[in-house]
Amino acid sequence: MSALKHNRPCGNPWCGVSSGIHEGLTFGSGTLCFNGFWSTPCAICARDYERRHPEAAPCWPFEDNEEVSLEEAVR
Repeated sequence: MSALKHNRPCGNPWCGVSSGIHEGLTFGSGTLCFNGFWSTPCAICARDYERRHPEAAPCWPFEDNEEVSLEEAVR
């Protein structure tokens, strides 16, 4: 496993990043659909990336529609 995966803010070693059809970044784990969205979104990593790279905002899952629990995000 790469060192990058160990340093995820959410602590999930399988949390990843991709580009979405909305022309922004998406964060999560599980299955990645052909539009670039994850079956288990990770708001923790999305918000962390936005804080460190404000020019990349907004990242998905979007802040205004987060309904993902911490347990779901860290699966």
